[in-house]
Amino acid sequence: MPHMSPPASSNNYSVEKRPPTYDQYEFTLPDLYRKMAKDELREDDEIREQSLTQMREWIAKHPYIRKCRTDASFLLRFLRFRKYSVPMACEALERYLAMRETFPTWFKKLDCNDPAMRELFEDGVFTKLGQDSEGRMVILFRVKQLNVDKFGPLEQGRLVALLIEALLEWEELQIGGFRVMLDFTDTVMKHYGMWGVSDMKIFMDAINRSYPIRFREINGAKFPKFAVSILNLLLTFASPKLKERIVCHNTVLEMKGKFEPSLLPQSYGGELDTEEMGRKFLKHLEDRRNVILALDDMDIDVTHYSSLWSQTNLVENEVEGGVAGSFRKLNLRYSKAACFVTMEKLYSVEKCPQSYDPYEFTLSDLYRKLAKDELREDDEIREQSLTQMREWIAKHPYIRKCRTDASFLLRFLRFRKYSVPMACEALERYLAMRETFPQWFKNLDCNDPAMREMLQDGVFTKLGQDAEGRTVILFRFARFNVDKFTSLQEGRFTVLLIETLLECEELQIGGFRVLIDYTGSVLKHYGIWGVSDMKVFMDAINRSYPIRIREVHGAKFPKFAVSLLNLLLTFASPKLKDRITCHNSVEEMAKRCESTLLPKEWGGVCDLQEFNQRFQDHLEDRRQVLLALDEMDIDTTNYTSLWKHNEAPENEIDSGAMGSFRKLDVD
Repeated sequence: MPHMSPPASSNNYSVEKRPPTYDQYEFTLPDLYRKMAKDELREDDEIREQSLTQMREWIAKHPYIRKCRTDASFLLRFLRFRKYSVPMACEALERYLAMRETFPTWFKKLDCNDPAMRELFEDGVFTKLGQDSEGRMVILFRVKQLNVDKFGPLEQGRLVALLIEALLEWEELQIGGFRVMLDFTDTVMKHYGMWGVSDMKIFMDAINRSYPIRFREINGAKFPKFAVSILNLLLTFASPKLKERIVCHNTVLEMKGKFEPSLLPQSYGGELDTEEMGRKFLKHLEDRRNVILALDDMDIDVTHYSSLWSQTNLVENEVEGGVAGSFRKLNLRYSKAACFVTMEKLYSVEKCPQSYDPYEFTLSDLYRKLAKDELREDDEIREQSLTQMREWIAKHPYIRKCRTDASFLLRFLRFRKYSVPMACEALERYLAMRETFPQWFKNLDCNDPAMREMLQDGVFTKLGQDAEGRTVILFRFARFNVDKFTSLQEGRFTVLLIETLLECEELQIGGFRVLIDYTGSVLKHYGIWGVSDMKVFMDAINRSYPIRIREVHGAKFPKFAVSLLNLLLTFASPKLKDRITCHNSVEEMAKRCESTLLPKEWGGVCDLQEFNQRFQDHLEDRRQVLLALDEMDIDTTNYTSLWKHNEAPENEIDSGAMGSFRKLDVD
């Protein structure tokens, strides 16, 4: 195994684009790397010096680059990445700088002392194993070590970005590239399903195009069949060259046969102590911490690069080549139509399909226990209940079209704690409500100008899950533009959010807690709601949508609107009323929520703007799925009496006489 020298120890890399002098470079690696650099990258002393000079001159004259490292250690990673084509190396540097400025939440402030980063390292997700006999760096990822109940795609992506920046400090990696071992043993659906399409695109663009890294092989073992469709979607963002370098193995034993025994950890039959190697790499990160953080001092005017992440097609050959100057013409967005066709195939509305999708519980043990303790759910009851509900739908005289996939039906079974008759009643009511009030509950499009503006105004934020598995959401009521939007539009906005959130099984099982901040609201925020609007909206929230509201917290509710609130609550069940708590101040309300879920404005750590953007991206990804709900159909003639009563049955939210729903002219 080749010896690996430590990176240069300097912590003082200037970001002046025209420094008075440039550092002198000396090649100090073993002959193995000198030969590899010559044979694979065309590098020798003369070409290296000429290329560095040309690249530095280009940076000095660049109209959009404001600050940039020009030391050889930094520039050589781009020259080696593009095999000493100086124009292509310059394009790669531009793209790297623009990516960091465009997505700072992903690629800046990469601090190994950040609690999330440190915990992910200490959990043993990543191990740098060393160099093989050919000089390729070998790294190992154990995916199941990712705590997906605590860390989302952003934290995971930032971890990988920090690793890449740290590894690129080694010239051995710049020249030899690396081989990746991915162990997927014992992973669950949440390891994959939590990644939205926008997250995938940002991450893959960075890995595949924006970071100057040379993948030699990616070996994966025990990849689960249930996540193959997600992997295929991820790979739509990968170049053919990268795809060719991916090898899937049925077993870890088969995968480790591709690597030298001296590079295998003890748990894989080798001699390496992964804990000790992890400590060494963390020490390296701490030593290089200031160098990596100082990358944030570089700057480029991103105005001229915005089109890079806003086009519609993927350039397939971009990883290895392209003519000089083509950088600004690249098209990186995937074809969303392909994704949506897949979604529609997954969610048929045929009431008697030829076959039904198999279901596998893939959530964490927290949700498995919650489902068992609170909802009576186990594998046997779930399967029996799905079968009974599907048979009932198939024979129903009034249901014409309905989704029968487990993802859809389980929201009703969990809502009614696996009472199949009550779950069926809930589904009937939901379908009838959508058909009876289409102006409220159909054609819910996140691209509708009103919807998009309310999302961008920051009315709503999904903050995450608390320690008990409950989804926590925030409404900032005063951000509703009541001079522009009506109660109908506000109601449709809320319904769009509910339909989207119900796609998440964690919410189906754990329910959610609502924080409502009324600070700065005025009478018009309340007065635009008529009694009929209140009734339709509250019936949906309280009885027709299969949502489990655990708590509703409100702060700074104005006294002048108390009478209107009391009127609204006449349409609420006692159970829902009991779950509402009013607080005198936002500070008082914030105490009821874990600090890790609080916005920065409330003394927490959550960046609301970032969270809102991610939720908007998620809405965009699920747009066709939500719109396709409109294809479901039920004959509403037999349900008209449901919305003609002056009062709603008080016990309807949690119970009711068995079969009472069908007395409303259903049979």
